[in-house]
Amino acid sequence: MTKIGIVTALRAEATCLTSDRLTPCVPVHLSEQLLLVLSGMGASRVNAATNALLSEGVDALISFGTAGALDTGLKAGDIIIPENIIDSSGKVLSLSSSWRDKTVQQLRQGPARVYDGNMAAGDTVIAGIADKHALHEQTAALAVDMESALITATARHHALPALTVRVIVDAAD
Repeated sequence: MTKIGIVTALRAEATCLTSDRLTPCVPVHLSEQLLLVLSGMGASRVNAATNALLSEGVDALISFGTAGALDTGLKAGDIIIPENIIDSSGKVLSLSSSWRDKTVQQLRQGPARVYDGNMAAGDTVIAGIADKHALHEQTAALAVDMESALITATARHHALPALTVRVIVDAAD
């Protein structure tokens, strides 16, 4: 039985999955096979959260939450299930293709627009239009977040599959 760990950085993101009040870096069982942890923002918090999930014996990791659009075609509510995450150093981290493909296929049966291109990772919030445009030009990524690269790198280090599910909340313009 696969045990999946989900990492969210923000309480608002976590409330999409549970009404429980979460303590940062303390995993909560959503079911026998599904754990959720609130990390908070920043590399040290994300690493502590993924380590907490690993200590619970998870077999796969999901980065779940919100993202900012870099591509002007994306609108609030659009879903990104990226093929790759481009970290702040330019390194490309690939995600589990079969898991990602199945997720994209399932989500495309619903009303939301679903995209599966690349996503960039920022070390800080990328909020300005000029900064978003520059990052899009540099990476050709559709969107940006701050946690997915860290979670994906941890999964890769432990030879676990990883998936990123992000909803656009901030348009590129």
